[in-house]
Amino acid sequence: MKRLVILLGFIAGCDAKPSKSGGDAPPVEGAKAQPAPDVKTPDVKAPDAPAKITVKLAGLEVYNAEVEKLFVSDDPFAPKKRHGTMLYLWVSLPDQHILNVDQDGSELASIVDDRGTELYKPMGEKSAQKWLCAGKELRFSPEGNSVMVQIHVPTLPTAGAKELTVKGQLGIRVAGDLEVGSWEGATKDGGVQGKIGPIKLFGGKGNMSFSAPDPNLIKQVSCFEKDGKPLKGTYRASGSGSVGGVVSYDSNFTYSHPVDFVKVEVKYAKNVKSIVVPVQLSCSLGF
Repeated sequence: MKRLVILLGFIAGCDAKPSKSGGDAPPVEGAKAQPAPDVKTPDVKAPDAPAKITVKLAGLEVYNAEVEKLFVSDDPFAPKKRHGTMLYLWVSLPDQHILNVDQDGSELASIVDDRGTELYKPMGEKSAQKWLCAGKELRFSPEGNSVMVQIHVPTLPTAGAKELTVKGQLGIRVAGDLEVGSWEGATKDGGVQGKIGPIKLFGGKGNMSFSAPDPNLIKQVSCFEKDGKPLKGTYRASGSGSVGGVVSYDSNFTYSHPVDFVKVEVKYAKNVKSIVVPVQLSCSLGF
């Protein structure tokens, strides 16, 4: 895990005084004292301060699953809420392009209510998988520099509690650089068409699909016909999957019309690194 350390330096000025050696030199006849030259110190512009990393509470849910036993939904596809406490954190890194949350670099130290009840106790390595909702459940800002992170614990605050305090850290995967890569060729239905960096391309005459190792790895997709004319279409995320324990995140570009040849340009993140973001906040339960 790499941590960002920002060193702010300063330059200290000092007045130099000549040392004396021997006695005073005899005056020179006819010599006149000359005024000191007018030396102007150039203006030095201070470096811009780094953009501030912020973590804000965006939402809080406390849900008792016993309530589900009191009613029957008519909608078979209605999502079922998970028993316990869910915190929604909005994490902003203004100068970064966020790709994902790093479970190995994330740690939840404690969640405690103002009655002293511990809603969470650390459970050792890989415990982030038990409380961190990452991957396809993440929501990113359009600029890619903010992400909504969900923390869920299967416990409830004590009755009468009014406040929760959360302490821990989040490992945030960000792009070191952005790069534009391209692939071109005849379209064919089924199978892998090619690769751009770590991104696999699948597709046919009507669309091109992309499989990436991080949900926000792809920044922009552009498609062109054989004559170089832009190929219009619709690009959207389409889900995620796991093969052999390796998770991939899929997206799709649907062409406005079928084509026999396509050139694809993708702006994507490279030199991925992780930044540790401390989390310490208190929130009202509103009861």
